[in-house]
Amino acid sequence: MVERMFLSYSQEDEAFCSRLYRDLIKRLHLGNASQVIYFAPNNPMGGVWSPQLWKALEQSPIFLIAVSRYSAASQWVRDEAKRAIELRRKDASRIIIPLMLTPDLGCLPKIHADLEQFHYADFREVNRYEDTLKRLVYILKHPEIVRSLHGLEAFRDYQPWWQKTLAFIIDVILRQ
Repeated sequence: MVERMFLSYSQEDEAFCSRLYRDLIKRLHLGNASQVIYFAPNNPMGGVWSPQLWKALEQSPIFLIAVSRYSAASQWVRDEAKRAIELRRKDASRIIIPLMLTPDLGCLPKIHADLEQFHYADFREVNRYEDTLKRLVYILKHPEIVRSLHGLEAFRDYQPWWQKTLAFIIDVILRQ
């Protein structure tokens, strides 16, 4: 069973996130996707956070965040990231996966400084979308892999090493 997840994004990234949402529904074989993935297209600009949004974020052990120059400028996305990280500090089993849409890695700390510590799904190259989606789907189907590696977070200062190791492990598993 796939765990509940929350997809945070800026309105300017809605086309990409809509595609990703549809692809996740298909690849994860979700009948009632709204029960598994919280995705709110067409959120009103300048609106107020609804209680349903907060509740969905708090009930989702997996937090996906689209990272772009637009999300870095979005107060809503920054607030959602801040809350997800607060929840992660209280419960280390929660998973945060940044979805990199921009070549500018400097967008991560603009959203929240702690986002730099998490391995990201690299959607920056359009021609690698399917490969990245395949890895992401595997992780979403098997979140215990990420949770079992949380002990390695002590090495987060060596992020390139951490990212390469996790990518290698997933590649080996996908080849089997």
